[in-house]
Amino acid sequence: MQGAVLDPDRGARPGAVGPEPGAGAIAALRFAAERRAIGLRRARASVWFHGAAIGAFESAAGLVGEVMQGRGDLALVLTAPDRQTVAALRRFFPDDVAVAAPAGTAGSFARFRDRLRPCVLVLLGGDTLDPATLARAAGSGLALCRVAGSIDPGLSARIRALLPARGVDVGASGGWRLPTLRDRAGASRAWRAAGPLFARGRIDGWDELRERLARPRSILCLGNGPSSEDPRLLRLEHDCLIRSNWRWRDRGFLDRPQMVFVGDPATLHRVPPCVFGIWSVELERGMLLRHLVVRGPAAMEFVTLERISPLAARSRWPSRPSNGALSIVAAAALAPERLVIGGMDLFLHPGGRYAGAERMRNAYSSAHDRDTEVAIVDLALRDFRGEVVILSDVLRERLDRMREEAGRAR
Repeated sequence: MQGAVLDPDRGARPGAVGPEPGAGAIAALRFAAERRAIGLRRARASVWFHGAAIGAFESAAGLVGEVMQGRGDLALVLTAPDRQTVAALRRFFPDDVAVAAPAGTAGSFARFRDRLRPCVLVLLGGDTLDPATLARAAGSGLALCRVAGSIDPGLSARIRALLPARGVDVGASGGWRLPTLRDRAGASRAWRAAGPLFARGRIDGWDELRERLARPRSILCLGNGPSSEDPRLLRLEHDCLIRSNWRWRDRGFLDRPQMVFVGDPATLHRVPPCVFGIWSVELERGMLLRHLVVRGPAAMEFVTLERISPLAARSRWPSRPSNGALSIVAAAALAPERLVIGGMDLFLHPGGRYAGAERMRNAYSSAHDRDTEVAIVDLALRDFRGEVVILSDVLRERLDRMREEAGRAR
């Protein structure tokens, strides 16, 4: 990617021509704070993997996926001893917690343990953790697992046996994250009372949303997978574009959506004004507060799917619906004459995780589940009467397989 600059927090920024002033100093300060476990996110519980080089984590990506399968209630924490490896971890594991390994002091390890609450430590490549930190981990009663050389096929099962029983409903609780100050403010009695004053832009029905989007006859619904930049998309006319989050913003390809589904709060200030799609009522409260902070008191136009679609009910699914699946639910409910779907590649596309992205772990975060995603899309399209064009070969094949298996079962 010519002209791209990498930093530990943001990955590739197309078009950048040099480091931002002070970026190196800021990254160094952040790394030093992480070594002392200052400013870390809070987790209900976590699985901790440590390694000395990014290659160890890439080789163990399959093991990580098996261990974390279906455990959206646990954070995946990845640590390394140097800033460059931590930066690489953030790019390769964009959905997870990649931070500096804690220093060996009692205070640093205690803060790390109290904030991230690891239940098992997996050492990749042997004892690469600072000896003082390793001793404190062992002394705290933390289960240790050393991986040196090839990975035993049964290792993931042995690690999973060390994990606590699933403790929370991922959909209802928000997964492994403990509420932040913003979350607590958004759920507070005061904001519950004040929030409706800032929700005057809420759209509460499909007919109303259809009118707001100028009664689209052809909808283009794009996730962020590689097929979201399929050249055939430029030959398919559409009068409404629906996207997810903000990763597409600087790509210069179909970047003027009429509607954007929001999971990452940064989307609210990273994308141009449009209609925002939100999964749940709980998430709605938090996004309204975030919008107030970053955009001021101007009304946010949005629709909350949980309010108007039974397919978005939190109690219906074992894992959180992704924004890609929710966007297809909305697009189908708007009943256009034609619905074109791209970029919903289920993290199985041979081109990787995202369109144009450097190498990353090509897998769902532990909060989501591939079978759940396909089931949601299948139900969303089941009663759709218009033309459906699916440019994602992976999604089309998975849908066909699910429908064939359902037919045989009947």
